[in-house]
Amino acid sequence: MEQEVIEPAEVKENPEAFRCIGEEVTEMLDYRPAKFFRHQIIRRKFVHRQQPELAPIIAPLPESLQQRWVAHRPGEDVLFEWQTTREAKCLQKLIPIDFNGTVQCDGYSAYDHFARHRASQGKPILLAGCWAHTRRGFYEALDHAPKEAGWLLIQIGHLYDIERRLRRQRAGRALRNAYRSSQSRPICARIRRLLQRWYITRRFLPQSTMGKAIHYALDQWESLEVYLQDPLIEIDNNLVENAIRPTALGKKNWLFFGAANAGERAAVIYSIIESCRRHGVEPYSYLRDVLTRLPSMTNRQIKDIVPKAWAAAKKADATRKAA
Repeated sequence: MEQEVIEPAEVKENPEAFRCIGEEVTEMLDYRPAKFFRHQIIRRKFVHRQQPELAPIIAPLPESLQQRWVAHRPGEDVLFEWQTTREAKCLQKLIPIDFNGTVQCDGYSAYDHFARHRASQGKPILLAGCWAHTRRGFYEALDHAPKEAGWLLIQIGHLYDIERRLRRQRAGRALRNAYRSSQSRPICARIRRLLQRWYITRRFLPQSTMGKAIHYALDQWESLEVYLQDPLIEIDNNLVENAIRPTALGKKNWLFFGAANAGERAAVIYSIIESCRRHGVEPYSYLRDVLTRLPSMTNRQIKDIVPKAWAAAKKADATRKAA
C-alpha cells in the first residue's frame, strides 16, 4: 500500500498556526504496469491555534475522485452531473437560474445553502424533504431504542401505506390532497409531538443513534411536511435514489474513475441509460437506432431523439401500424 498525505494550503503556508485534530482517509485501487496496489489518500484536519472556534480546514480531494449529482423531473429524463465537489455551488449549474418550484432532496446542508442563495437573488425555491431518509435514521436506531424507534417506524409505515393506496387508485390531485389532509397530517402531527417531547426532555443522548435520528427529523420537519401541502410532491425522493442505486452498486467494482473527463463521459452514459429505463426503452435498441441516425442529424433535431421523445415516437409508430 502506498500513502499520500495532502495538507491544506493554509497549513503549508503557516504550519505553526495550526493543530492537527484528525484526518480523512480515502482508498482506491490503483495500477501500474504489472502491479496493482492500494493507494491511500490521507487528508488531515486542522484547527487554528489562535482561533479554535473557526471551522476546521481540510484539503479538497483530487479531481479524479469526483462526485455525482443526480436530478430527475417526474415524467422526464434523468440527468447525472459530475463534479469535483459536493459544495452548494454545484447546484447553481444543475438547477437553472430561472427555475421556480420545489426541489425534493435529503437533508444534506448544501441544498439549504443553495436555497438561501437563490432566495437572496429573488429566486426562491421550496425544499421538500424525504421521509425515506428520515425513516433510515430510526431504523438504524432499532438496536439502541427498539421500543421507541419501532413505534416511529410503524407510524411512518402508515404514511407509506396511504401513498401506496393512492398509487393503486391512480389518484389525482384532489384525492391525494384529501387523503393526505385527513389521514397523513394527523400521523405527522403525532410523530412530531413525540419527537419534540423526547428532544426537550433529553430522553436520548444527542450523539446516540436515536438522538441523531430525532435531531435530523426535527431539523427537517418543515420540509418533511411539504408533501402534505402539495399533492404533486412525493413522500420521498426515491425516484432519484433508484436512479443512483445501479451506479452505487457498480462503483464497488471500479471504485473511482481515473480522470475528470472519464467522470464526465460516465455521467452522460448514466443519464442516457437511466432515462431509457425510466421510459421503458431497451437501451441497446435505443443506442443502435440513435447512433445510426445521429451523423446525419442537426443540433435542432437532438430534442427529437432524447429517450422520452424517442419512446413517444416509437409508441406513435406502433399505434399507426396497428390501425
